[in-house]
Amino acid sequence: MFFMACYDGDKFREFLFESSFFKKFEVDEACREKLRTDDVELLRFGCRWLRFALFGEKTMTVKGPVLEAKKKSLRAKDGAPPSRN
Repeated sequence: MFFMACYDGDKFREFLFESSFFKKFEVDEACREKLRTDDVELLRFGCRWLRFALFGEKTMTVKGPVLEAKKKSLRAKDGAPPSRN
C-alpha cells in the first residue's frame, strides 16, 4: 500500500475509486473530483492516508457505521461483552 500510494498513482487512484474506500472514509465530493484528475492532489491524499494507516494520526475520518461495526467485531474476537451503546 505504501508503494502504491507513493509511486503508482494510477493504481492508487484505481484502488480509491474501484474499492469500498469511499464507503468507509469520509471524503467530500469536491476532494473526490480533484482525486480523479489531479496527480498532485492524489499524492497529497495518499500521504494523508498513509499517516492515518501507519501512524494512527487523525488525518482521515472513518464513517460512523463502519467504525462501530469494526469495534463490535474486535470485541467479539476478544470475547468481551457487547457494548450497551
